[in-house]
Amino acid sequence: MRGVCLLLAASARLFADGGMIVLHQQAPPYVVTVFASPAPPRAGIVDLSVLLQKGETQEPVLDAEVQIEITRDANPIRVSATHELAQNKFLYAASLPLDEPGIWSYTVSLLSAASPKPIVVQGQIAVSGKTPKLVGYAGYLALPFVFLAVFALHQWLCNRHPLSLTAAARE
Repeated sequence: MRGVCLLLAASARLFADGGMIVLHQQAPPYVVTVFASPAPPRAGIVDLSVLLQKGETQEPVLDAEVQIEITRDANPIRVSATHELAQNKFLYAASLPLDEPGIWSYTVSLLSAASPKPIVVQGQIAVSGKTPKLVGYAGYLALPFVFLAVFALHQWLCNRHPLSLTAAARE
């Protein structure tokens, strides 16, 4: 039982390093993977992380300049993705304020010493509406009621046949 409680307590952090994959593409001489967090992406602050790997060896490239531009309608947002903002130092990360739900188009531009010209990959990300605060805390609010139900079940099971237990003890 203790292990289940620990698993439930830790499950919110399972997507904490990178998020869900929104793009995995060959861009010779590299392989580019883009992650979005939270998973699924919701309106508000969205973290985009980029994993840049050498195409042949799959080794991470750590000396690139990574720029992310994301647009919806006509207002582009441009940011630099860096290792400092990433929990996993193999990733380049940036936080973007995506305040409206919908389909956002993004462009990731990579400049590295191994490639003479910038490498550009593009994709789209579906951003859903904001989570109501009460829904975000629903699991925590329900936890005391779950413990009360388990305690009530335990008490009911312990006290359900008190006469048969004393009769068996007399014999």
